[in-house]
Parts: sequence; C-alpha cells; structure tokens
Amino acid sequence: MKCVFSSLNISKNGAHSQNQDFLQHYPIEDYRPTMPQVYLYDLGRSLYDLKLDNILDWQMQNPSEYGYWTLGFNGAMTVIAPEFLGLDLDYAGQGVEEFRRDRINDLNTYLNNSQWNFDNTWSYFILPWTKNTGNRQSINDLMSGLLIYLSDEYGGVSFLARLFQNLKQQPTTPSKTDRQARAQNLYEAAKKSVSSSNLGNLENFFKQKMRWSFLN
Repeated sequence: MKCVFSSLNISKNGAHSQNQDFLQHYPIEDYRPTMPQVYLYDLGRSLYDLKLDNILDWQMQNPSEYGYWTLGFNGAMTVIAPEFLGLDLDYAGQGVEEFRRDRINDLNTYLNNSQWNFDNTWSYFILPWTKNTGNRQSINDLMSGLLIYLSDEYGGVSFLARLFQNLKQQPTTPSKTDRQARAQNLYEAAKKSVSSSNLGNLENFFKQKMRWSFLN
C-alpha cells in the first residue's frame, strides 16, 4: 500500500517547518490508500459460493467457455469493495473511478443498441462489439457492469448481500447450457432483493432495457 509518509526524513528541530511545507504540496485529506486490483479480485473469488455453479453460471458456446459469472462478481468487487472501504485501486494504471466507468460503459453499450440481446450477447464469451477490434473483451465485463448498476440503483452493498443470499435459494438446473433458466434465477433473486416500490422499475429494466424477453 502506498504511503505518502515514506518519503519524509524530518529532524526534531526542523519538523514543524518541514511539515508545513509538506502539507502545502501533499494535503493529507487528498490522500487515499491504494490497493492492487488482484487483492480485490481474489477477495471476490474467495467469497463466491460454488453452489451458484448449478444455479447461475451458464456455459457459452463451448464447454470450456464457462465460469464467467464468477469473474463478473470478481470484477464488481473490484469497484464496490474499495468504494465501501474508502480505498483506491491500481489496475494497469487505472483507479477505481476509471475501472467503474469502463464497466458501466460496457453495460451502456449493450443497453443503447437494440441489435444486442440475450442470444447474441449473453450467450457468447466475447462481447460482440469488440470481436473485430484490437481490444476484445469477455462477457464478464458486461456482467460486472450489470452488478455495479444494480448496486447503484437498488441499495448498494445491502442490496448485493440480499441478492447473493436470494440467489442461493433459487432452483438448480440440470445443465450448464440452461442459460435462460439460470438468467431467470438471477431475475427472481433480484426481484426478492428490492423493495416493493422498486419492483416495477426492476422488472422493466430486465424485460425492456435488457431485452431479456423470455423472462416470466
């Protein structure tokens, strides 16, 4: 963890004057501890419940393309944990604000283009609008953006705690290719995690804005 005090070498007699000079250039209130993203990522992975393998995580087009919801929760934790703790993160030169912005931008790219839907986006491991670019992204970035958005809109950490618990109460499905059934599980868990006053808004978001038209 970075520390602005590590560069100080203050003698007893000159402490006051040097302190004043230091604080003029490096105000303490502007300092925010920074944590490497890998620690936050592994924190999310450690807290992910394997029970969700048969409830939420679905296989993409090939058997090896699996486990992306695990990564989606990890990516969301990379934003939500440091914000909750008052930390910044370091991810290839990005801080928490930049990482958050990119994940929300991924979600908005999907939401704002009606050609994308569950079948051609949420069933493939590469985001379709990045497929022919030099910066291909996998579906877990979009999953992270969705979780961050839901947290912002419906109650923050308290909502996510309810969502996680309600997900574990959803039925298992027999196959990893049960994509729509497992997406239904996410939807049902989210509905149980919001207040009655927000329920209509959430239902509209998933069915209309997300274009998950198969939802019951």
